[in-house]
Amino acid sequence: MNWVFWAALLPLTVACLADLRWRLVPDWTSLAMFVLGIAAVVTAADPRTALIGGGIGAVVGVAAAWFGLWGWGDAKLFAGAALIAGPAAGLTLVAGMAVTGAVLALVSLSLRPVARRYATVSGSTLPRWVRNELRRCRLAPSIPYAIAIAGGVVSSRLF
Repeated sequence: MNWVFWAALLPLTVACLADLRWRLVPDWTSLAMFVLGIAAVVTAADPRTALIGGGIGAVVGVAAAWFGLWGWGDAKLFAGAALIAGPAAGLTLVAGMAVTGAVLALVSLSLRPVARRYATVSGSTLPRWVRNELRRCRLAPSIPYAIAIAGGVVSSRLF
């Protein structure tokens, strides 16, 4: 199961970068996480329990997306992450996601004053993507939650 974690770092990294840049999670990263999650279930000592843990993760992800707490890409990515983490590390996955999400929220809130000052400055020397991010923080702050999901996956393996 250790190789599944290391293999999952690539799609998680791409999902984090895409979510940070464009606020969307590419479908292929969620699919790769799901396939790796199925490999984790097949190689688990008790595949039935591992599949139940992943199913609970899928239900939680769909419910959160349905009620608008996060996007559908995050829900799909979380379902694959729950399969990879397994039921034994499910609470650690959620706790790691909560801590990482809280840090992201604090960073986003701390960027709002900076965003008010620099996002509308014409002729700014900041790169365009930084100005766009500051404008996003000022107008409609959103959290790239794929980063929090990746933090949860890493914490489920570390703790």
